[in-house]
Amino acid sequence: MGSITYYDASPRLAAAPSRPIEGIVRDKKTGAPMAGVAVQSYKLADAQVHNDTLLKTTSDAQGHFRMIGMPRGPGNELTAKAVVGYLPRHIKVEDPPGLGPIKLEIELTRGVTIEGRITDRKTGAQVFGAVSYPRSRRQCWTGHSPPASARSAARLRGS
Repeated sequence: MGSITYYDASPRLAAAPSRPIEGIVRDKKTGAPMAGVAVQSYKLADAQVHNDTLLKTTSDAQGHFRMIGMPRGPGNELTAKAVVGYLPRHIKVEDPPGLGPIKLEIELTRGVTIEGRITDRKTGAQVFGAVSYPRSRRQCWTGHSPPASARSAARLRGS
């Protein structure tokens, strides 16, 4: 009969150094803290991959958040997304000297939602489509193709 090897329940794992990122999320216009905002990784300093949502935290009732696990060094990027009514925000994280947490103040802008139907100009019949418009440096937008259950509905948020 062969032998069986058993391992300790507390394995050791080598991990790259990281630096906490912490701060507060506020409404840009009112300065009020915002609860429930998802703050997540977008790009890690030591990777060439974008839209890397590996790390995620949520702001508390006072708008505070703390993210652990982002690698040390320049190049970290985050996104902040409120549940509804606010435009998402992309943040490039500075790499200040020192070992303490990186402090961030994130301000989100309330968006304007426009709803309507996409129709054929001649017949007035509802048609499948998507809505978009050119974006300037002062505008952000999110749009989507209508869901299969309401192929003529469209939703657009902007400022």
